[in-house]
Amino acid sequence: MRKMRKTGARLAPGSILFCLLLASSLGAGPRQAAEPAVIAGTVFQEPGFALPRAEVTLTTTTPPEGAKSPKVQKTLTNSRGEYFFRVPPLKAGYLLTARAAGFIAERRPAATSGGPERVDVYITLKPELQKGKEK
Repeated sequence: MRKMRKTGARLAPGSILFCLLLASSLGAGPRQAAEPAVIAGTVFQEPGFALPRAEVTLTTTTPPEGAKSPKVQKTLTNSRGEYFFRVPPLKAGYLLTARAAGFIAERRPAATSGGPERVDVYITLKPELQKGKEK
């Protein structure tokens, strides 16, 4: 009969810990970050054409419960007058303000009800009356 030798590989203590952590995380399933809610829309100018390069500001009026109050967000509309903001997927209230040179600023409220949703807010800016053209 032949004598068998034990030739098992030895793992360093850190490797064992890594293997245990890896095994426990695989059993828990993949972790996914919460999908944000989106507030989006289009800024128009009268008589209904899209307004590119308008500045849109998003201000929190009612902060999401349990989340720190988000900072004010600003963006410019794209060539089709479109804008969007990512916000926490929690119930909250917001105020959108749109501005563009030669137009009167306009404000619109928006609210999210919780969860990954999209809230569309369309804004139409009216031109400022210029001196000499007032009726």
